[in-house]
Amino acid sequence: MTDAVQPSARRTFVWALLPFEVQSLAVLGVRGRGWWSGQPGVYIFAKQTVEYLAPLYVGRTRNLKNRLPYHKIWDIALAHGATHLHTCVVPYSADRMNTERFLIAVFQPPLNKHYRRLRVSEKDRSFAMNCSF
Repeated sequence: MTDAVQPSARRTFVWALLPFEVQSLAVLGVRGRGWWSGQPGVYIFAKQTVEYLAPLYVGRTRNLKNRLPYHKIWDIALAHGATHLHTCVVPYSADRMNTERFLIAVFQPPLNKHYRRLRVSEKDRSFAMNCSF
């Protein structure tokens, strides 16, 4: 038996109209090694509460497979109650940067130190919050 997540355990969560594949950290095993493709993307460490998912950290990478298993944020995110890791393939560098910046500006994840001071209009913030399900 392997530690891989069975396809039936996969699900999608939409953050600001972008579909992110969701994996439970409890099911992923040791940092999810061998789980992700080598594609570029944006990722979110999130905490499941009774009412909603709270993003703890948002990041971007050119290669999900090379970045995620070795990311320094794993232990910190787990210590802050992270329960899920969300990933979205975003092929273009500028799109990854803009997506990361927007999600950080809107959701203000506590473990992100960069881009938190970016201003988002109330209209955009409301839109992003209402388009996350």
